[in-house]
Amino acid sequence: MRKILVELSKKCFSTEADQQKLQRYHAFQKEDGWNIHVEYLRLMQGMMIEEMFSTRFTSLPPDEKDIQQRAMKHVFDVIEFLVDPTKYGRINLKIKEHNQKMEATIGKRPERSTK
Repeated sequence: MRKILVELSKKCFSTEADQQKLQRYHAFQKEDGWNIHVEYLRLMQGMMIEEMFSTRFTSLPPDEKDIQQRAMKHVFDVIEFLVDPTKYGRINLKIKEHNQKMEATIGKRPERSTK
């Protein structure tokens, strides 16, 4: 799921038309309706976190707990994307910039073996 969201996030920066859409999106974020929307999305995230610490959840069998944690993580990531579609693209860009700096200062890392 994260890979899909990163690709969508990077799309926000890919063309002039996409950047114009992003500017309209940022303008929309300043409206009261948007703030209510974000408030409910953040509330949903908080409720998900509370559920993960609940007695009911912590007493689940390990396999079931793992499945539910993974599902909640995907939903959590989607909510983050809905609140800020550029977040994952910005993070990805920072990682690439960091890796380029590291390669410039200490050289390219050796390829990892797949053995």
